[in-house]
Amino acid sequence: RYKSYCSNLVRTLLVNPSEDMKNTYNFLLECEEVILKELKDDVPLCDVYKIVREKIEKERPELANKMTNNLGTALGIEFRESTIAITSKCTARAKKGMTFQISIGFSSLDNPDGKDDQSKVYALFIGDTIFVNENEPCTILTSSKKDISHIAIILKDDGGQDDEVDETPAIQPRRAAVEKVRADPSAPEESRQDNQKTLLRRLNERAEVRLTSQGDKVSSEKARKINNAYKSEGQLPQDPDIQDLKLYMDKRYETLILPINGTPTPFHISAIKNVSLAVEGEYIYLRINFFHPGGIGKQADTIDKENVYIKELTYRASNDKKDDVVPASNNLSHVHKLILEIQKKYKDQELER
Repeated sequence: RYKSYCSNLVRTLLVNPSEDMKNTYNFLLECEEVILKELKDDVPLCDVYKIVREKIEKERPELANKMTNNLGTALGIEFRESTIAITSKCTARAKKGMTFQISIGFSSLDNPDGKDDQSKVYALFIGDTIFVNENEPCTILTSSKKDISHIAIILKDDGGQDDEVDETPAIQPRRAAVEKVRADPSAPEESRQDNQKTLLRRLNERAEVRLTSQGDKVSSEKARKINNAYKSEGQLPQDPDIQDLKLYMDKRYETLILPINGTPTPFHISAIKNVSLAVEGEYIYLRINFFHPGGIGKQADTIDKENVYIKELTYRASNDKKDDVVPASNNLSHVHKLILEIQKKYKDQELER
């Protein structure tokens, strides 16, 4: 999906395909090319289906009854628009600018070279997302390769001839690595276990050093790092932004005031872990993460676990500017900048103590 709009891409991978399978697949590609060529502005969808059907009946009649009944549908917010489908009965017309997911395939095909019951029957299927033009073939939006040389996987048998090596040069390095592991399977496992033991020993040593060096400092840090935003309601600023339920950064008390369920709620800067600002389409998102019990970091270990905590908050605002009115997103951008400034100032003060 892209911005809630659907797309479709289908490829069939063939493993050691026979010549007959390759020929059938190439014919399937030709049928898809016919769809791309005939699907134009103001063309009835049933006519496109009819042209493809006639090609199959004329050139490969044995495949006519094995073709899919549906050659694709229009798509957008919904993956399939069932009323706009490339079928024999749909009289809807394609329009310039429409997007379709075209798909065609053959099922229940016989493979005489199959070694078991399962490999004696196979199916082929391909699909793409396309864009309808006016007087020229459709534009393919999913440009993934689909030629037989790109979707066929040729596996070399252990008893194969030397000439087969040239057909699959890409898989030889991996095959060589696999053969090396098979020759001595215990070697990499022993090396991995030794490495794990070394890493575990290092972690234990670092943890021991960290715990012994801290001593009784943890309790003093807990008492020192508890900060209150305001001691009383009278200290809360009487700013118009607060009354309008906007985000507000109080520099004097190093406190961020956030509207939560219609109530301005203060948070001291020490309670904020980090902030991020993201632009997605017509909106700006401000995400605020708070320190909380069970969180990661030194600050998370010094908070009172008896209280109720908020893990994160996300605010969204439109960045559209209408009638010379300041976009609502300006408030989020301004507060984001102030939070970073106050955080840096607060951390510098903590280091000096």
